[in-house]
Amino acid sequence: MLSTAEQTQAHFIQVFLLLSQLQEPFRKTGFLLGLLAPYTCASLGTSRLWAADCIACLLPIQDQSMGMDAAEEELRGIREELKASTPEVVLAASSRMAKVLGKYFPSSQTHEFMETLLNGMLRASPTCATAGGHWLLRIIEEHGEALLEEVKLKLRRISAFASCFSNAAFIRCGQ
Repeated sequence: MLSTAEQTQAHFIQVFLLLSQLQEPFRKTGFLLGLLAPYTCASLGTSRLWAADCIACLLPIQDQSMGMDAAEEELRGIREELKASTPEVVLAASSRMAKVLGKYFPSSQTHEFMETLLNGMLRASPTCATAGGHWLLRIIEEHGEALLEEVKLKLRRISAFASCFSNAAFIRCGQ
């Protein structure tokens, strides 16, 4: 099993490779953010900073049309807090980073973010899993309505399919 530092380095390389093949519009933010977010609370400070640097790079790439100066400045300050040795301070900084990113995160990628994050939390250390939970809550707070609309749409589709299926089964049984 890879150490946290090795996992973070592997994720960093994956992010670099994806960003080097950048397409417009960038559609991998949810996946990359879900992959990296838990590591903002890794036990090794270098891993936390790698994760934070990768996440900070996603912000201007995701939405180049908006003025990101204030958000980028805030992320730089949060990055400094990730250098702390106290787990509570690091978790609070990670949670604030999630809140900043949540404002600019595309609602259309929430599902992919959640899926990637939850899968990663199963393999992460308890501290990284806790950070992942904080990120999940922050993104849901910011994009819950869009997610709810997506769920409603899927339920309507399932209901329509189930209705057609039951009608077809009824017709076959009645013959």
